Amino acid sequence: MVSNISVLLFSLATFQIGFGVFRSLESAAFEQGVFGLVLGCLCWALGAIASRPLTGPKPYRMRWLTYFTLLIATAVWPWVGIGLFGWILLGLAAFMSGVFIPMHVRYVEQSEALRHAYGRMLLGGALGSLSAALIDSMFGVGGVFAFASAAIALVPFLEPSLFFGDHLAKLEKARFASLPLAAVLLVMVGLAPDPKGIGEEDAVSALPTSFGNDLALGPVGGESRKLDILIAGANVEEHLRLISEDVMKSHVRSVTLFEEDPIAAKTIGALQAPEGIEFKAMNGDVRRFLRSENRRFDVIQILTLKGLGETVGSSSVITPERARVTVESVRLFLERLKEDGVLHFPRTVHGDWAHSVMATMAEAWKKLARPNVNLHILGIADAGDGPMSLRAAMIRLKPFMKEDRDAAEKAIGIVPTDSEPGAAGQYRWVLATDGSGLILTDDRPILGHAWTSGAFPNVLLGLTALMFCGIVFWIVSQERRKEITSRWQTFSVATYFGGLGVSFAFFEVFFVMRAMRVWGAPDIAFALAMGAILGSLALGATVFASHPKRRYGVRIQPLANFVFAVLFTYLALALFEPLMNSSPVWLACFIGMSVLLPFGVLGGSFFPNALEEASEKLPPRAVSLLWALFAIGSGIGICGGAYVSLSYGLDLAYLAGLFCFAWVAISSGLIRPWSVRKPAKVEN
Repeated sequence: MVSNISVLLFSLATFQIGFGVFRSLESAAFEQGVFGLVLGCLCWALGAIASRPLTGPKPYRMRWLTYFTLLIATAVWPWVGIGLFGWILLGLAAFMSGVFIPMHVRYVEQSEALRHAYGRMLLGGALGSLSAALIDSMFGVGGVFAFASAAIALVPFLEPSLFFGDHLAKLEKARFASLPLAAVLLVMVGLAPDPKGIGEEDAVSALPTSFGNDLALGPVGGESRKLDILIAGANVEEHLRLISEDVMKSHVRSVTLFEEDPIAAKTIGALQAPEGIEFKAMNGDVRRFLRSENRRFDVIQILTLKGLGETVGSSSVITPERARVTVESVRLFLERLKEDGVLHFPRTVHGDWAHSVMATMAEAWKKLARPNVNLHILGIADAGDGPMSLRAAMIRLKPFMKEDRDAAEKAIGIVPTDSEPGAAGQYRWVLATDGSGLILTDDRPILGHAWTSGAFPNVLLGLTALMFCGIVFWIVSQERRKEITSRWQTFSVATYFGGLGVSFAFFEVFFVMRAMRVWGAPDIAFALAMGAILGSLALGATVFASHPKRRYGVRIQPLANFVFAVLFTYLALALFEPLMNSSPVWLACFIGMSVLLPFGVLGGSFFPNALEEASEKLPPRAVSLLWALFAIGSGIGICGGAYVSLSYGLDLAYLAGLFCFAWVAISSGLIRPWSVRKPAKVEN
């Protein structure tokens, strides 16, 4: 029982660290979060290679050194934050975790089947992902690292034989020293700083202004009226303050605010609207609110976080539900407008994003079978010949009349449409047909063409690919047991483990990013989706993996069952998506996590079955290399899945995962039993 708990604690801490790394780096740029996970997989693989010597009976000093390095790197990182030293600490933590987990699974395997040890490792990962989301919501990312270090500190107390060995009787009481250390680290859960705030530079020079309010909130067709307005996005309080008091008193009847930033959401409840104006402040997913209610508004204003294009690669625009600029979103907003309503995007959008916003709005208008797009969709951009800087964009269900444009040209300083090309004016009109950019949809996330690269990502990916090929060559050169027929079969075994990591990572990236898009809780969707996947993988590894008398985990039947489960999960997500879109957040998360269970239950048997068979045919050193190949393949799959999802759409990432799995299963040779060379017949 003690061994099971220690395996749980190591894997729990590892996945908490992974969650903390992604959340910390994702706050600066989504790509940095992805490459942080790739770096972690690479260092974890190196640790798995180095883990074999520590499984012997005497190297306890090395275990203690590894243990303290992992503990210190995890506990100190929130105070170091993002930077060169922080990257080194994260690499050390991942390396030491890669040393301990394979070693500890083999240690437990001495008394239990591999599938049980591996299943408990996955269960610890599931608990780590779910608990990390809870701790992050209560104490921040720093608290996640403090809790992970406290879990690590308890391991010598729960598994003293792993560290004391033959001297356990003499040092029995020494293990209790880990209890006060764990208690101190638990106290630090509430005190550890948030590493997102350390070492970051403010990439945005100034917050975008609320441009075009007078045009959006003013009279329609010369008719003055009282408006019901909805404002949704980040920093809605700042935007509300930029609306002049005269406009509020003369044109506004009610204001409904939806704040997406969880920090800012804590303060909007205390806002006071001018007397006589109905005021309501909420936080969460505005699309979920609009789908569940039939209320209509005169004006809907959508604030993109930090302004699209101001920080290319910013996590604030990674998913459509955060930026609200997709064909599906625009259609929903238009359906919730009154007959003469206005949909207004008041914040600045730059460059290619500006063209994409106009093209997306035009496409949504066409999807509603509405004519005369240029009479209903207008943009206001900076005058000049450089890249377009779109100050505001809006759709009005009634056409923009000439008097509306004339008034805006005088008030805002727009170049008149009938003037000479060189006429003075600070801004210019942009028609919907002027937008020639990428049409943004829910399937193709907002960051579709903003995937950035640099020296560090390129070097990291190059090292990962080089290490992958090097380990495959290393495994092929190992001595083989029981006279396996050829080196080609050994190569196919190595391909299987690496490809298994690639394909599963593609699927996991697809499910996680779809959860971020649909569930309405993007900050915790990563942890909840991974928790559901890892928990179901643990169940599949424990229940459906091989047992001594019958090996069927890598045969045709489970292969077909898993492909069916993957297809079923995809179709079930599509079937339940309308329900999740209109349900409360907790119900949407529950449905989404439940749908992921078949994928894990029928896929959890592949790795332990293959590892068990390979350990009988290959030397012990090669088994450690197989762990490393799986980790490196996971890193490649994470990066590839994110790139394909952001550049070409989520569905293509799903198809890429299916292709990788099919290719690996067919080419590996593990879908049939191992071939053993039969002795030659001797003639009498």
